[in-house]
Amino acid sequence: MPKIEFRAESRTVECAPGTPLRDVCDQSKAKVPFGCRNGVCGTCEVIVMSGSENLSPVVAPEKETIESFGIPKGHRLACQVKVLGDCAVQPI
Repeated sequence: MPKIEFRAESRTVECAPGTPLRDVCDQSKAKVPFGCRNGVCGTCEVIVMSGSENLSPVVAPEKETIESFGIPKGHRLACQVKVLGDCAVQPI
């Protein structure tokens, strides 16, 4: 099972492969803020500290938001990402 390290909280949780990061955050009560939960507002921006290759590819709504807000490379929207393997993230 993939492990997600929440660096700001110094803790790691496990999930089934393909689980949306949003759901992992909700279930584990991780301190990642969410607004719209649809990839539009940018509130749930996280820095991917490691394991970016273990996250789902960027989809259209996320890409549009990343471009419109000027979100840096290596950052993702937690509401749009699916966890496929081990990674470490930190909310902005």
